Amino acid sequence: MLRESDYEWLGSEQAIPIWKKMHSANFGLEVLASELAHLVDRKRYETLLNEQWALSQVAKTKFPSPQSWFWTRTLLEQSSDAWCAEETAKDFPTDATIVDVCCGAGADTLAIAARCDAVRAIDLSSISVALLRANANLQGRRIDVRCQLAEELQLQSTEYLHIDPDRRTSGKRITAIEGLQPSWSVISRLIDSSRGASIKVAPATDWSELDDAPDTVRFLSRDRSVRQQRWLWGLDRWPKGSIVVSVHTRDEWSHEAFDQNNENEPNVNTFCAQEPGAYVADYDPAIRAARVSPSFAARIGCKMLDSAGGYFTAEHCVPHGMVRWFRVLDVLSMDSKKLRAYARTAHVGSWELKSRGVTVDLDKVRKELPIAPDSRKSCTFLFSKIAGRPRVIAAEPIGGWGIPLSN
Repeated sequence: MLRESDYEWLGSEQAIPIWKKMHSANFGLEVLASELAHLVDRKRYETLLNEQWALSQVAKTKFPSPQSWFWTRTLLEQSSDAWCAEETAKDFPTDATIVDVCCGAGADTLAIAARCDAVRAIDLSSISVALLRANANLQGRRIDVRCQLAEELQLQSTEYLHIDPDRRTSGKRITAIEGLQPSWSVISRLIDSSRGASIKVAPATDWSELDDAPDTVRFLSRDRSVRQQRWLWGLDRWPKGSIVVSVHTRDEWSHEAFDQNNENEPNVNTFCAQEPGAYVADYDPAIRAARVSPSFAARIGCKMLDSAGGYFTAEHCVPHGMVRWFRVLDVLSMDSKKLRAYARTAHVGSWELKSRGVTVDLDKVRKELPIAPDSRKSCTFLFSKIAGRPRVIAAEPIGGWGIPLSN
């Protein structure tokens, strides 16, 4: 079993050159044994570096430069990805001192350190501390990192707090603040003693249960997946009392801010279309997670197809980075025979199936739809409720995600 000292070795002058060679074009794992031959306990270090090599292949989906990181599997799974870490680091003033609590292997710590004057980090796990030190050395940064209990931490009134509390203390992901570690009482004390704070929580955590509502609630999405929710206090980047939805597509972030109190929220029951217009739109799941679908629909000139969510509809296509548009071809009942009959007459070479708000076995439907091998035509079936009734919209996509808001 690997030890804390093994992970400390990863950041050493011995290990870093070998690690960099492992990622060079002509270096294979078979060369590793010769590189380590002069070291005591060579087999142990070989096991460690092979483990890190395997994790770096997994890390490619979260970090564009996986060769710049060391991990344990659990810390990699729990870390912010590079894009979200860099984006949320922008919430802090550049001339600030930030204390990162529950720092893990340092994805957020090092993103903050890349833009802010001073960062110090703590974690209960000695292995996390060892990995953050190793990652800081690997990336050429100096970080004051210590193994310390959050309960023992005293913040200065000029310092800002960043914390990613453990949400898996029971082995399952927790969405209630009562299950966080450190406890919410400890986190609240740190928030109150800091100049400002950014707290990372699960996307489904309900901020409305808090006695002291955050100044800003942020939802971050990448690749149409809600990655995290953030609660911010004392940070001035966003309007106070707002819900901010941030979506990353095509290497850019799009942001929309809404009122926490929903003062301008349209009445959802009177904001639904009875039938689709000329176009329907799928929209990023972060909008649904933030519970601002009606406000967003109104903002881009759309109506909802159902009060429970689903898709938007409009007579005109409005480009926006959080929306993907489809041209409506037909509206069908959810009858398998009628869908197959439509598919036969459509002469389609490929089908895209999507559903929002209805239960349907898309794999089963796909297997039943006839395909014309000689056709390059594609078609989309959108399964959704329309004014409360399950329907199927036959449509063709117009472009993709990531189109900026048109002026």
